[in-house]
Amino acid sequence: MSDFQNLDLRLFEILNGVPHPEWLNAFFWVVTSLGLGWAQAGGVVAISLLWWRGRERFFASEAARRLLWPGLWSFALSGLLSQGLKRLIERPRPPDLGAKALDEYIHAYSFPSGHATTSFALAVVAISITHGTRRAWIGWVAVALALLVGYSRVYRGVHYPSDVLGGALLGALTGLCVLWFFRCRYQASGSSE
Repeated sequence: MSDFQNLDLRLFEILNGVPHPEWLNAFFWVVTSLGLGWAQAGGVVAISLLWWRGRERFFASEAARRLLWPGLWSFALSGLLSQGLKRLIERPRPPDLGAKALDEYIHAYSFPSGHATTSFALAVVAISITHGTRRAWIGWVAVALALLVGYSRVYRGVHYPSDVLGGALLGALTGLCVLWFFRCRYQASGSSE
């Protein structure tokens, strides 16, 4: 085992080895569920609908241009990249040394964490669209939630810390690339962002 693998395993043991009282298990079950695809995509659609003013068609509205399309594309692209890398790298999940959630349905490899990847992609979109506004706190809540989702994967015993870190970096980069693409697209078409 390399020094990096030893460090990753040691960090896993520390982060997963915290006490697991029932209330904390329930809390991290909710948090990790917020990192599921249906919850994230549904959240993007729901928040976009709440933002929509109803003066224009929804799919051409400011809410769709600034949140719905970048959010859904960031979510989908980061999820696809994460799943592709899992199959390419084929890293096994952590061993059964610590507390592992029995309700986890594990059907893929470990690196990178898909939950962390999509959560950080969406957090980057949220930070971007709220930065400098009176709703900037929403972006910071999205970042805090992404951090909690990432930790929940280690707490629940299904990912190494490096899986979460790799997913966070991949997600953030994907979110930035998607935002750049949409900004270029709207600037080229003459639309305001």
